[in-house]
Amino acid sequence: MLSLDDATMDGLREAKTRGPHPGRRDRAEPLASPTRWAEGEGCTMTHVRTSAHLDAPIDRVFELATDYKRYPEWNVNYVEVPEVLGPAHKAGTRIRSTMKLLDRKLEGWAEITEIDQPKFIKLTGTSNEGGKLIAEYRFTPVGTTTDVTAEVEYELPAGPFGKIFDRLFIERTVERDLHHSMENFKALVEASVPVLA
Repeated sequence: MLSLDDATMDGLREAKTRGPHPGRRDRAEPLASPTRWAEGEGCTMTHVRTSAHLDAPIDRVFELATDYKRYPEWNVNYVEVPEVLGPAHKAGTRIRSTMKLLDRKLEGWAEITEIDQPKFIKLTGTSNEGGKLIAEYRFTPVGTTTDVTAEVEYELPAGPFGKIFDRLFIERTVERDLHHSMENFKALVEASVPVLA
């Protein structure tokens, strides 16, 4: 097992919590959603889920969730999305992207494998390095607002990841990144909604 320095251990301890709630700036809160592990052939798999309530109508939320070129604006793992081949709201559309996880870049393609506008999107992707990604986003209208649930399953290639980081570190990093991305998405969506006087 790899020996971790003090800075890395601090990061591990920090990864188990999220920042303080805006109304309670004095303490961090534990992350709520559990992560499940499974073994793949030479890979480490994580399944993470998070949700949020957005003060925006479902159509606006879905519009931004399917604007794939804007993913780097809110998703902390996306570095760039240089190419989208096909319509944003159609199964079979392919998306080329560069993602960053644990300070390693992963390039590859994702495809919209299921879509039910404006309620559901499922993306399935593979990196050039052999990693896999399944991301499902569910949108539920609540009056003029929207509840969003994101479930992400990563299967990381053992080469660059499995030999360097232990499971807890990967689990907490993926969980923290998904939670942070959802907070960013919420802020972006809510900032784009006009305020009625």
